[in-house]
Amino acid sequence: MVDPVHERLTPRGRGAVSSFRVTGPPDWLDLPVAAPKFRAANGQPLAQQPVGAILFGALSLAGGAREEVVACRLSFDQLELHCHGGEAVATRVAELLTEAGFRPHSHTPPSSAPTDAGPNASPPGMESGLANQPGMRSTGSEATGRFSPTVTGDTERPNLSPLPSDRAAHALLAVPETAAQRRHRLRELVLRAATPRTAVVAHAQYHGALVREIVALLQWPPSSPEVIQRLRRLLALASVGRHLAEPFAVGVVGRPNVGKSSLINALLGFERSIVLDLPGTTRDVLTSETACGGWPIRLADTAGFRAGGEELEQQGIARARDWLARADLVLLALDGSQGLTAEDESLRAEFPAALTVITKCDLPPGWNPALVAGGLRVSAKTKAGLADLLTALTRRLVPQAPAAEEGVPTSEAEVAQLEAALGEWEQGHWAAGRACLLAWVEGNQGADQ
Repeated sequence: MVDPVHERLTPRGRGAVSSFRVTGPPDWLDLPVAAPKFRAANGQPLAQQPVGAILFGALSLAGGAREEVVACRLSFDQLELHCHGGEAVATRVAELLTEAGFRPHSHTPPSSAPTDAGPNASPPGMESGLANQPGMRSTGSEATGRFSPTVTGDTERPNLSPLPSDRAAHALLAVPETAAQRRHRLRELVLRAATPRTAVVAHAQYHGALVREIVALLQWPPSSPEVIQRLRRLLALASVGRHLAEPFAVGVVGRPNVGKSSLINALLGFERSIVLDLPGTTRDVLTSETACGGWPIRLADTAGFRAGGEELEQQGIARARDWLARADLVLLALDGSQGLTAEDESLRAEFPAALTVITKCDLPPGWNPALVAGGLRVSAKTKAGLADLLTALTRRLVPQAPAAEEGVPTSEAEVAQLEAALGEWEQGHWAAGRACLLAWVEGNQGADQ
């Protein structure tokens, strides 16, 4: 029988996460049966959980207090526990483990206070046993408390350094939301969802879609390419998460009198902008909201771009440029009934990523549309080409739509956590990548229950 011990892996002092390695019979934490010291969210005793499982759960501390934890079953007789990083919580967890029969390991992790360690020393909190995967073992000095993964003979040998980048360390130690705060934010997101389609996505996040996605991801073998593919997929959906309540911003730009206002009215289905044949009529940014493919869109009719003009018109152009700089997509309108002008070419150069719309296609063509690759011919008057434009607009804004119940990051903090994890995984730093994700899961336990 192995020696039943518990060992604190993270340094003493305040941090985002405190980690413990527990070696010995896992069923000791399943006792007493009526009120086990550890209770997994899935209701199964710890001893019956499969090796490799990553579990939400709670420890029953002294005085009836409960501490939510993430438990990682590393092997038949070894697991890791990850709890909130406060020193008081870590002390109470250590006391519970001792009470359960696991004696404290003689090793004491170093303080998180500054030391004389060299520039390559691990940041506080990063000497965690999270690096331990099947086929790996920890080595290091009892005096320093440093742990370095060593690959045994039955595994491949990629870069397994647990040392994180600055971005990963920041993400690990700075989970900005509590579970209650995230739950409240997601509830507000559901209530403020702009369309039925975004309400469905927001509702799935409120009920734990992203948390389930990350927990499932952590159960893949670290070397599996599926991990990187899933992280990239989640980040590709970040734009959708940003626009569940706030519409995508789409600005229409073009020289005066090319039909911008008529085009927007056709897209909206009603008269919103002032439509006259007088150049310079639109002198401010006029916005209206609609939905395209179920996604919310704020369309902006901007002042016609041209050199010269009175001061008021130039102020309108300046406001338009400011709005377009922050837009998610720009529609560049070119008059198909007149020849291309120097102003048209200037706008094409200024907005190279714009979706080009060739207006007034119900009139005799003034130039060959083939001169503009990818240009969509549209008539605001007859509605010809509008369906194709709406399809192209939707594909540009949402190139990848989430599936039903798929996880979607809904805050910049979640995006940063995923980006940090992906960056570490792409460099082969699996331990640091897992630490980023586990820190996020730990900080959001209970948010989606």
